[in-house]
Amino acid sequence: MFERFVPNCRNAKLEAEVHRRSVRPKSALPVTILDSIHDPAALFDSEWRCTALNSAAGTAAGVDEPVGQILWEMFPQILSTPIEDHLRRAMAARSYIRFEAYCPPAARWIEAEAYPAGDGLLLFARTADALQFDRAERVQHELKRSNEDLRRANRDLETFAYSASHDLQEPLRNVAIYSQLLQRKLGPLLDGDTSKLLDGILKGTRRMQCLVEDLLSYSRATRQAEGPAPMIDAGAVIGAIVQGMKAQIETTRACIVVDPLPRLRMQEIHLSQIFQNLISNALKYRSPASPLVRISAESREELWTFSVTDNGIGIDPQYRQQIFGLFKRLHTQEEFTGSGVGLSICERIVEQYGGRIWADGAAEGSGSVFRFTLPDAGR
Repeated sequence: MFERFVPNCRNAKLEAEVHRRSVRPKSALPVTILDSIHDPAALFDSEWRCTALNSAAGTAAGVDEPVGQILWEMFPQILSTPIEDHLRRAMAARSYIRFEAYCPPAARWIEAEAYPAGDGLLLFARTADALQFDRAERVQHELKRSNEDLRRANRDLETFAYSASHDLQEPLRNVAIYSQLLQRKLGPLLDGDTSKLLDGILKGTRRMQCLVEDLLSYSRATRQAEGPAPMIDAGAVIGAIVQGMKAQIETTRACIVVDPLPRLRMQEIHLSQIFQNLISNALKYRSPASPLVRISAESREELWTFSVTDNGIGIDPQYRQQIFGLFKRLHTQEEFTGSGVGLSICERIVEQYGGRIWADGAAEGSGSVFRFTLPDAGR
């Protein structure tokens, strides 16, 4: 009996080998095509026998001579699992299917796709690790493209705002000039109502000119300077600003106290715009007492935190975020003139350098403290 069994065993092995050879591709074309695919890929006939596979699938399978073997015999662990259900359904329907399922042989989740191919299926699979990497790569690519689109849109918007503001200046200037000429020439001949109408035109024109000039300043603040930023002395910048505002400081009887300030790597015009707007606001929104403005800086975690403290009318806590909005105002023109652009300019400049700006109440309960951070050039 044993003697009869041995030849039968040998015949079975021989028949299997003959069958494997018979199902090998007649040319290297299918294997060449499959090897051009990064993910594991394999061809199966209608009897679930492997007829071709790429090197990635061969490595993943971990089976000697997988070509010619039946899928369920190579991987019995996937029997009675969702993987078997999906694949049999695709084979029966001769239709494409994509699914994610836990794969016991790989001990991890996979994403698989099956396509009708001849009388069988072409199967692709990838592990969760590869899937997550591919998804992360796609997300990164989409994010990069979205950022580029956003930067391009911002550049276009900045260019439009700058051009529109610049082009509006001349017609507004002409309206103001002609209105003033009419006022001078016809002043004695105008009745009270007509004179008020002409005054309204002049005030509206001046208001519009102020808005256009502030919009131009905002556009300039958002434009990136070319070349590397130089090292500047913040104390010297403040000194120049105080000197330029000497008349306003004397008129309001203000006292400006400047503590020792650091050197920074940034464009001088940008730092000047920040401090000019913050000091101007401190003088504008002053209390009946003489304005006191203190400027200081403190080094914290590779950043300089600047503080501009005043003893003015203060800001209601509920509006401390809103005040940085473009054209955002908390008071009427009759109370305080202005366009509401200054703090927006400060915020845009600070954010360009990777910092942030915010407003707090003064420690003694009156006035405001504006704080902003900028990189420490010495670290």
